[in-house]
This record gives sequence, C-alpha cells and structure tokens, in this order.
Amino acid sequence: MAERIYVQGVPPQTDSEAELRRWLLQELQRVGNIMQELAVQQVTEHNAAPKKLRTGMVVLADGTNWNPGSGRGYYGYDAATAAWRFLG
Repeated sequence: MAERIYVQGVPPQTDSEAELRRWLLQELQRVGNIMQELAVQQVTEHNAAPKKLRTGMVVLADGTNWNPGSGRGYYGYDAATAAWRFLG
C-alpha cells in the first residue's frame, strides 16, 4: 500500500462549535500546505539511496557517493523490479 502524505487529525471530542471550527481550519491548513509542497516540490541531490523506496519515486543521485548505475542524474524507482532506472 502506498505511503499516505496526509493523515487526518483526530477531531476534538466536544460539542463546542468554536473548537470544531478551529480543528477544521487547522486540518484545511495542513491539507493546503501539503498541496503547496507537492506543487513546488524540488528534487534534492542524494549521496546515498533513500531508506524508504516507493514505485514512482524520482531522485537525483550525486553519482559519486551514490551511483545507481549511470553516474550523476535523475533516476526513477520501480518496486516491481527493485531497480533504479536512469532518466537523464
């Protein structure tokens, strides 16, 4: 199962409309922050293989300390083959 990037917070156990409204606004802010992060996500250079591998993951290998096969560049990970594929 894919790792979830958002996990809903636990709503307060209250009948207070103000507390529920505050919780909902905080949750919406968290969702908005995650969406913004995904929209402007920057691929950072890695000098070691990532610890959590997921199909579709794209990384930038430094090619010196970590070389998945074709030197420095972008690689995509495929869990079905447990292999990195050079993208360029």
